[in-house]
Amino acid sequence: MALIVVVLSHWATSKRQRVEHLIAKLEELYRLAGKVEIVDGERYALLTQTPRKKRSNGECRFPIDDFYCHRLFDELRMYVRLYFPMLEKSLEQFQERQIELNFSFSDYLHEKPLDVGLLNSRINMLGMSMRQFQQEMVTNHVILVGKSRLLRRYRRGLPLR
Repeated sequence: MALIVVVLSHWATSKRQRVEHLIAKLEELYRLAGKVEIVDGERYALLTQTPRKKRSNGECRFPIDDFYCHRLFDELRMYVRLYFPMLEKSLEQFQERQIELNFSFSDYLHEKPLDVGLLNSRINMLGMSMRQFQQEMVTNHVILVGKSRLLRRYRRGLPLR
């Protein structure tokens, strides 16, 4: 009988530690998604508030990987693939919106005229996609971290318009 109590106690403790570990990873994933929005806001301000002649010398205050959010999306992809594969579809949508926005930034850096309407539209779509990604994490956190043994339906974020 004592052996059963020890085994059950060990199982419960290891389960609790695993859940705590996954909660920490989910929180970090949520923060990283928000950081993309901050970096994009900085890029938007840099491009719309810096005169073209100051930009044309090729100087940029972001390393190119940071400017296009490659490192952030590498980290996001790592967390999703290692810990939360159910979020992969939402991450792909989020990254597609980021790539579209990167085209606008790239065009502007290569001396093409800035289409502010298109840039604003892409930033809005990215924001909606990021919020959808984060909302999916919040809505499904119990499932993602394995906190409950009850069968629950996984809910995707709201579709983008």
